[in-house]
Amino acid sequence: MIKISDVMNHGVTNQGTVIHTGIDSFKQIIKSVEEVIPKIEEVNVSSSSIEKEKNNIIKKIENSSFIAQEVSASSEQIEASSEEMSASIDTVTDTIQSLNNMTKEMEVHINKFKL
Repeated sequence: MIKISDVMNHGVTNQGTVIHTGIDSFKQIIKSVEEVIPKIEEVNVSSSSIEKEKNNIIKKIENSSFIAQEVSASSEQIEASSEEMSASIDTVTDTIQSLNNMTKEMEVHINKFKL
């Protein structure tokens, strides 16, 4: 009976040791989780900050794209206006040449009357 009691006592002692080891392991896990939580929160704050900066950059890129489109449209309008001015200058040049020819013809006719 004493032998059985010793075996039972030894078994209970072993089980107690296993339980204490398990409890110590869970305490270590809880401690590790408590240490990781602030780091995770810090990463979340950094992630939010990065997200805001990314959105700002995207808005700036979109604004730059819009401005580039406006500049391109303005350039096209300037080109069209330049072409119109060039055509007008050509017309004025032709008119001046025609008036010059007419003036020369009038001089010839006027010179007939001087004789």
